[in-house]
Amino acid sequence: MGLFCEEPPLESSATHLSGFWKAIWFIVVADVTMSTDNIIAVAAIAQGDFFLLLFGLSLSIPLVVFASGLLAKVMDNYPVIVYAGAALLGRVAGQMIMTDAFTVQTLAPSAAQDYSVEAGGAIGVVIVGVWLKTRRARRHNLSK
Repeated sequence: MGLFCEEPPLESSATHLSGFWKAIWFIVVADVTMSTDNIIAVAAIAQGDFFLLLFGLSLSIPLVVFASGLLAKVMDNYPVIVYAGAALLGRVAGQMIMTDAFTVQTLAPSAAQDYSVEAGGAIGVVIVGVWLKTRRARRHNLSK
């Protein structure tokens, strides 16, 4: 290359600025979504016990904030952790449905129904997750 090589045109600072604010927006939305999900999950598991809610949030929020990189590496190395977490969230969702005041008053579910819905939630979330993952992989392979 000589001294008088043409340099590629520089992107305007406005382009960088809009890209920067777009990235900030995505980060804020992701954080709010994950925080809300975390709070709902901990509140559901605490089942109205204020101490357990505070303990769960005080334990989980620092873990998510400070150990997110480590957690991502562990989940990459051991994908079963992702499936176990998804199953747990599905089970908790089923439990929330079955212990809701409207469900209890309207259906008066038995213990067997409670466990069935919780198991269905756990299994259903994992099945949908696996299905979405394989569908995405197929689409990716077809686009190559």
